[in-house]
Parts: sequence; structure tokens; C-alpha cells
Amino acid sequence: MIVNHLFNREGIRETVDANVTDISGDYTKNLNDIREIVSDYWQRLLGELDNLGLIITYEQGRYRVGPGLAARDEGLESALYYSPADRKQGTQDKYFTLNRDVLGIQYEIELFEALINSPDVQELDLQRFFEENPHFLAPTKLMQPLPHVSLVDNCGKVLVPDFVIKPIVAAQRDSNWQVLDLKHPQAKLLAGRSNHKRFSQDVMKAINQVKDYKDYFENPAHASVVTESLGQPLRHPRLGVLIGRMPTNSDMEPLENAQAREPEVRIVTYDEILETQKQLVG
Repeated sequence: MIVNHLFNREGIRETVDANVTDISGDYTKNLNDIREIVSDYWQRLLGELDNLGLIITYEQGRYRVGPGLAARDEGLESALYYSPADRKQGTQDKYFTLNRDVLGIQYEIELFEALINSPDVQELDLQRFFEENPHFLAPTKLMQPLPHVSLVDNCGKVLVPDFVIKPIVAAQRDSNWQVLDLKHPQAKLLAGRSNHKRFSQDVMKAINQVKDYKDYFENPAHASVVTESLGQPLRHPRLGVLIGRMPTNSDMEPLENAQAREPEVRIVTYDEILETQKQLVG
């Protein structure tokens, strides 16, 4: 098998050529060979950069910190690094928010509200927002949202929850963990006649999806993969789906009744996330 891949879709200018001579059909060995080639590339790329420390900025009422890197040689570009990619929208200013004042909180609230009010918003946009602003999912600062943890079963099937929310304290208790999937803010929560409403098809599909995660974690055969991915065993996390908007008062009781019929999966609306942040402004 020949590996000849140009990493330029993300702006990385490098061609990797390698002959993997094993043609026995051993998928695992071939995959590991490819991983070694790619890993070697990244190690060589990182070797051209010096870590100068941290960059701290104050932006829109937020103190943010990020890595300070520079090329080891005088020129920024090299055979492995293509600098214009770092100037593309969405690939720069990768900071962590350390602290926010009222202005910073209000700014992020407005960004989030604009996203969930947009009929054209995609789940990828929401995923990116929460990755850059994890405190929206973990407002107490005692939780750490881990995006897109890859879970592979013994048959090679891959499950990728949008977030696994890891507790900072008492992490040894499974009930302090949560697996959360993101769905569209405009999705309907309820369907059916006014006197016999149930969760909509969109909600039920999401519930069944996160129940697949439940089956995965509870299977003892997956214990080693879970431990390697999360740093410790986990068999019984709580399950949640973030979907839709808060219903009108007349639909609150049907929503609670529908939730009571599906106690294993907590349904959370985007308005509840928004309201939690607005409470911080006062």
C-alpha cells in the first residue's frame, strides 16, 4: 500500500510518501504504519517551533491565555509549516478564557443567542462555540467538557459523543460524569395531539443515540478503551441531549410528562443554557 497524502486542505504544505509493504490484509498493522508516518510528520513540525510561553490578552471583557510559539529559524514558513493557514478565519486566536467581567459575559451571551436564533445554524457551529466557551456547558467550573471522545468497540464501530463532561472533583463517581449530544436548536420537542403529546421524532432519535453510548459504557469488553480515553474507568455516566427551545407555558406539563417517561436521558433546551449565563449578568 502506498501512502501519498498532501496535507494542504488545512493549509499544511507537506507530502508524505511511504511504502507499507505488508499486503497480508492486516488492517490493524497497516493503520498503525500510517499513524506512525503521520506522527513522525507532526513531531518534525513541532521540532521547528519554540514554545516561548503564554500570550495573555484582554478582549471583549475576557482575560484569555494561549500558547506563544515562534519559528526556530528566522523565516516563519518552512517545508512543513504554511503560515497563511494560521490567518484563515476560525484557525487563529485559540485561547482559553480565564476570567470574564460583566462585559465579557454579555458579549458571549450575545454571540450564543445569535447562534441559536439563526435558522441556518449548524450543529458544527454550536460544537465550535462550546469548545471555545466550555463554561457554557460547565458553569460551576467544577466540570471539564471533553469534545469528541472517540470510542471504538470490538467490531471497529466508532461512537463519538459531542461532549463527555468530566468532573474535576469526585471523578471516581460515575454519576458525576455526563455524556452530552448536541442537536439543532430549532428542533421540535413535542408532537401529537394537545391532550396526548409525546417527545418528537427528533428527540426520540437523539435519545436512542445516547442510549447507544450507555450500552457501550456498560459493556465490560470496552473497559480498557474507556479507561485509556478518559484516564479512568466509567460505566454509568448520566446521559443528556441539548436540543430545541423552551416551550410555552401550556407545553411545560407535557414536556415534564414526556421527560418522566424517559428518565435515563435528560433533555435540556438551549434557552436553559442561555438563562444560566444571563443570571451571571444580573
